[in-house]
Amino acid sequence: MKKILLVFFTFLYCVEMSLPVIISSTRIAYVDIEQVYEELDEIEHYREEIKSLLYSKKEEIEGKEKEILELKKLIEEEMEELSSEEIEEYEYKISGLEEELEKDRVETKRMILFREEELKYEIYGKIYDAVEKIAQNEGYNVILKKDTVLYSEDSVEDITEKIIEKINLAVE
Repeated sequence: MKKILLVFFTFLYCVEMSLPVIISSTRIAYVDIEQVYEELDEIEHYREEIKSLLYSKKEEIEGKEKEILELKKLIEEEMEELSSEEIEEYEYKISGLEEELEKDRVETKRMILFREEELKYEIYGKIYDAVEKIAQNEGYNVILKKDTVLYSEDSVEDITEKIIEKINLAVE
């Protein structure tokens, strides 16, 4: 029994003595994801894609709005000359166009939000790949998001610029 206790306490002593070495050999870094996202060369291309999509849909919507206004103006100007059936036809057509217009607006918002999410996930995938490669190449054991680091007794490196550089070089 004494031998078992002696071996156990010897083991605990060895673990306790080696613990600072193990902890100090852990390399920790952090990345400011928002900064990476904002400073990527590709981000402007993605923003232009969204603007272009929005602009093309805006033109379609404005065309339908103009058509609705023209029909309403036509009814006002020719009210006395139109029969009640003709007025009803125009109002029915206007109602249909207004429904179409609202559907187009909702669909456009949905489509743009969906595309923005796709692009965001694409960018975050590239960020993750770059983080993983830098961690492997430079021997980091842990990489955190900047906003998760509250305190560290040991040094924690900011590798944000390295990530931006790696992704921008991969794009070129």
